[in-house]
Amino acid sequence: MDERTTPVVERVVDAVAAETERDPLDLPPLAAAVDPDALNALTTEDTRAVVSFPYAGQRVMVDAAGAVTVEPRTDSVASIGGATSDD
Repeated sequence: MDERTTPVVERVVDAVAAETERDPLDLPPLAAAVDPDALNALTTEDTRAVVSFPYAGQRVMVDAAGAVTVEPRTDSVASIGGATSDD
């Protein structure tokens, strides 16, 4: 996967699928956890921001350079703003 041309939202889904050994199509919609357009915009703007959010039982971090990090969640909170992101 070419990180320079693959949208960050696609890389997030692929990274979580790999980490959880699931098919990307079996994951919940990414939009239930984060605004996909805002996430894509993060990596196209001149910023030093880092976004962290729960998704499919994982903690996902994306920095302004587009680097995606996926780690198992350690907390028991499964929703943000009423939108559940876990199975």
